[in-house]
Formats: sequence, structure tokens, C-alpha cells
Amino acid sequence: MTRKKHNPWFNFKQFRVEQHQAGMRVTTHACLFGALVEAGTARRLLDIGTGTGLLALMLAQRFAVHIDAVECDEGALADAINNFARSPWAQRLHLHAARFQDFVERCPQRYDCIVSNPPFFSASMAADHAARHLARHDDALPLTELLTGAERLLSERGQLWLLLPDSAEARLRAAMDDTGLHLQQRIGLRNLPHKPVDRLIFQLGQQAQALQQRELVIYQPYPNYSEVCHRLLQPYYASL
Repeated sequence: MTRKKHNPWFNFKQFRVEQHQAGMRVTTHACLFGALVEAGTARRLLDIGTGTGLLALMLAQRFAVHIDAVECDEGALADAINNFARSPWAQRLHLHAARFQDFVERCPQRYDCIVSNPPFFSASMAADHAARHLARHDDALPLTELLTGAERLLSERGQLWLLLPDSAEARLRAAMDDTGLHLQQRIGLRNLPHKPVDRLIFQLGQQAQALQQRELVIYQPYPNYSEVCHRLLQPYYASL
């Protein structure tokens, strides 16, 4: 079966994402994730597995802070370098060509906010393209290693934000057992009111607190965004 072709670029109001070589393209779920991350008074942010640089760019638009981004795939790196350089925030965006595990070992910084839309499929059918497989499967960055590495890099009250499919929640909770991280917020995303939640946004931190839970419906009806999602995406999407 021939895969659906994707646009090689995506225009936002304040920046452009070229996605010629990255394994994963811009998605609505990822854009909502970037819009929902709460960085507050964070002074330094980290994007793990930045891909095209989408999340780092969205955060740079909202927060006037230093942002580090880590990526190990050569194709994604090429896209991210170009996207960062052409953005209005090039001086605040710093790309590191490395495996996250290696970055952790040599990084002297601590971060107030860490975000990641990580590879999430485990022991599943391989994608039909090497870069897409790397971007979608956790062979190179298992959840256990992502969590332990992020925990080492978080400041005392720092937060780790993750976007995962609902099928990965059990693995996330199991991986958390070997860390000092606590689940602080859980946001479910469902495409339509009658559809099941298929993506989850998690906020983790080193401080135990009452878990906040909520859900968002993306379309109501399709292809119109719900009022909440329209409000979240409006600062970014050129078409809204």
C-alpha cells in the first residue's frame, strides 16, 4: 500500500516547519501538546527528540527563555537546523546532535521544564521507512531510559511533559516505579465526542501532589475544531 504523501512544510503564524527529512511530520496532537505545556517561570527548557523542532519552536514563541533540543536522526537534524535558523528565536534555540542517553551523561544543566513527544511503539510492527521507524518506535529510547535521564536533568521543582498514545500509559506508570517522579497531571485527547481517548498528555515532577485530570475533544464536529482547541491553536495556526 502506498503511504499518503505529506506536505514538505507547514506554515505557522510566526514560523515555518520544513519537514523534508524527519520521520515524523507536524500533527494536530503534537501542536495541541505544545500549546498545553505549562512552563510558567521556567528559565531553561529542554526538548527531547525534537524532530523537526516543532515543540521547541512553539515553546520559544510562548516563553522568552533558553531552549535546548536533542535529536539523533540525521534527517530530522537537517530539518531542525533549518527551522531554528529561520525562526525569530534562533539565538535562544540550541540544537544538540546526540542520543539523549549520551546528552544526559555530559549535560551540566538542570531544566525547569522538559518536553518530549517520544517514540512510543514497543514490540510492534516496524514502520516501512527507517527514519519513521526510529521516530515512532522506542528501540533507541525506551521509556525507562527517558524517565531516568529526565529525572537527572530536572530542577527540584521542574516538570516533565510527555505526549503518548493511550496504549503506552501502563508502560509509563511501570517505568515511573523505578524513579522518584510523580504523576501530576493527565490530559486525555479524543478526536470526537463519541470517540475514545487515543492520546494522553502527562505532566510529571519530583513533588507528589493531587493528580489533576481532564479531557479535550479536538473536533466538534470534524473538521471544525472545538472551542477549546481553537483557542489553544489560534496563536499558532496561520489558518485560524
